[in-house]
Amino acid sequence: MPAAIRQGDFVLTNFPFGPPDRPDRPGPVPHIAYCLGVQTTRTGFELILAYTSSGPWRPPGPTVPLGVIEFDQAAAEALNQRSFHMDLRVLARVPPLLSWLPRPEAPDCGIIARADRALRDRINATAEQLVRRRPEVIQVRGVGSAPRA
Repeated sequence: MPAAIRQGDFVLTNFPFGPPDRPDRPGPVPHIAYCLGVQTTRTGFELILAYTSSGPWRPPGPTVPLGVIEFDQAAAEALNQRSFHMDLRVLARVPPLLSWLPRPEAPDCGIIARADRALRDRINATAEQLVRRRPEVIQVRGVGSAPRA
């Protein structure tokens, strides 16, 4: 396991795609995700990741939904990225395996940036508000999320 990855890290992952792809399989291309936390399981531990995407929230409008945080160019540059949004409504539980984390042996373990305390607090507060007000809109992909037959 890349022990250096922790809550607050923006890390290169193979974040699982949504439909029509299976949500329990690694995505086919590396993608930056935000680490909301690390949890211990019966078989070891796993990262809890939040989805990010380059560019502004779509569709454009005066507001974004609860759980979506936009990062303009200046905020993104401070995180070694270009403008993007984070969607806390799309999460993934992933084990520390090469199939999920494409750069575990790199000196940076695939970590692109680390959020400072203020940003971590902002993200956590938004996530907690989402869980309290709209838990039904949260998707959890990754291990244990295979579609039921």
